[in-house]
Amino acid sequence: MVSYNSWNGVKMTAHRYMLTDVLKNELGVEGIVISDYNAKIHPDYKTAIEIAMNAGIDMAMVPTRYREFSQLLKALIEEGWMPMARIDDAVLRILRVKFALGLMEGPQHVFADRSLWAKFGSGEHRAVAREAVRKSLWYC
Repeated sequence: MVSYNSWNGVKMTAHRYMLTDVLKNELGVEGIVISDYNAKIHPDYKTAIEIAMNAGIDMAMVPTRYREFSQLLKALIEEGWMPMARIDDAVLRILRVKFALGLMEGPQHVFADRSLWAKFGSGEHRAVAREAVRKSLWYC
């Protein structure tokens, strides 16, 4: 996941050199590059989508404008501003991760195990969380 940070004055969500040239091509990362939550890199939403997706974002976290996002992305493809090769790369990366996680093996693997819900926030879980915090602070 990229962040709101900038490198040499370019927001990471828009940084083609870092996301595609370095991360994907030079380092060979095959995973998914996910945008930061509701990342804003340009005042015009359509232009922001074009910049981010062409920079190498494979999956955009769009909390509220997802319908508009989908429509604008489709328009960018139809207008030739978003190459299908870029879409194919993003889809391949997403599917590769889903298969590796076993999410494509049937409906029983898609949903959370609801029998575990009662344990959320339990004393046992809080103890593990506290231990993780203690250990992580030791390394700081």
